[in-house]
Amino acid sequence: MSTTEPKYSSEPSYDLEDALRAVLLFHSGGEWDEPKRTEWRRITGTNEATTKVLCDHIRSALAMCSWS
Repeated sequence: MSTTEPKYSSEPSYDLEDALRAVLLFHSGGEWDEPKRTEWRRITGTNEATTKVLCDHIRSALAMCSWS
């Protein structure tokens, strides 16, 4: 298992709706094509589609949300 951090190429979206989209995108069937890669990169800020990136992203989105 690699312990290196992913390379981020853009600012991630920490919107909770986008975090939920990332989960569905990560677990979607079919080929990991350019539209899926583009959406993943828009949400997470990286091309690396790993469970680490997904979980770290969701943790960050939850930390930034306001529950009041």
